[in-house]
Amino acid sequence: MPFFIRLISIIISVSALTPAYAIDSAFKRFEFVCESNASDCLVEQQNFLSTLEPLSPKWYETKLTMLELLFQLHQYEALYNEVSEIVKQPELPKAFLTQVEIYLAKCLYQMGKNAEASNILNHAIMQLEGLNNQLPDPTRLNDIANLLHVNGEPQRAFRILIRLETQLGKRYEPVFNRELYANLAQAVTQLQDRELAVDYYTQALYWAKLAGDKQQVAVIQANIGMMHLHLQAYRSAADAFYIAVKIANDAQDLPNRAVYQLRLVESLLAQSEFEQAHSQFALINAEHLPTFRHELYRTLKQDIAKQSRLIN
Repeated sequence: MPFFIRLISIIISVSALTPAYAIDSAFKRFEFVCESNASDCLVEQQNFLSTLEPLSPKWYETKLTMLELLFQLHQYEALYNEVSEIVKQPELPKAFLTQVEIYLAKCLYQMGKNAEASNILNHAIMQLEGLNNQLPDPTRLNDIANLLHVNGEPQRAFRILIRLETQLGKRYEPVFNRELYANLAQAVTQLQDRELAVDYYTQALYWAKLAGDKQQVAVIQANIGMMHLHLQAYRSAADAFYIAVKIANDAQDLPNRAVYQLRLVESLLAQSEFEQAHSQFALINAEHLPTFRHELYRTLKQDIAKQSRLIN
């Protein structure tokens, strides 16, 4: 199921306020939209949330998927507003609050508040480790490794992930394996082995396709492109970004599509393919770009203008 992240052991009694058939119908609509259109998915999730009893297990699960999607679509201000209110409610389940803390920390990193973000992540890691000691769960170890990567501890993350791959990498669990290999790729990227990262991302891509999540397929395809870009394999980078742009467009993931288009232009310029770079740059809708990519947009615009003057 696209955008769904696993909810960690939240057990709460449920008394349905909405008939089961209505929830099932809303869920099917929600699932259908989220499989094909990342932008509309947020609206559909909000609609689905309104059919659920507040603070029921399905409500918590859906709320977390909304937070994940806000993060994936780079809507950091909206995400920060959501999570900063939620963490003011300490009576909510610890597992849910821990997940929310993770998003809060990621927002703080985006805001440049690294020390505060690191403190929150350390607390979240301890909470997850405590939960895992009570009830061992390989998916939770994947979560912990991801947080260690975000917190700048790639070697520790790598050790956890390699152990997971040895134990569970052969199982047919597309979402778990997608996250496992994507996390491995991120860890070895931090350890400066981008060639190995390409291998891990390629495995993550295989599982992402099996999971049927177009948005995540595009994300991983773009990550492969970024590895090639850093390795100065510009043709391979451009090929990867072409594919990522197409898939993101199919998924209506407009912010990421614009980012991938920028990276495609960057790859083309690096190969001195100025005409193609110019034509691809003209296709970018700057309004869809996340704020943190505006500087790259301006830089590439200047580079293209400079090359145009030289050619003419």
